[in-house]
Amino acid sequence: MSDRYAVVKEFDHDDEVIGWKVVDTEKDNWVMATHASEGDARREASELERRHAAS
Repeated sequence: MSDRYAVVKEFDHDDEVIGWKVVDTEKDNWVMATHASEGDARREASELERRHAAS
């Protein structure tokens, strides 16, 4: 996993995990995507990192 794209939990008002966000740490934690599962979020973060490395 890269240092640029982080996967973080998204919480509701009762502090229950309701999803996962992929954030760009080099752009003030800009939310790149949201997902229902951690696995999907991690796959997206990996894909974003591959695209970033290729450019």
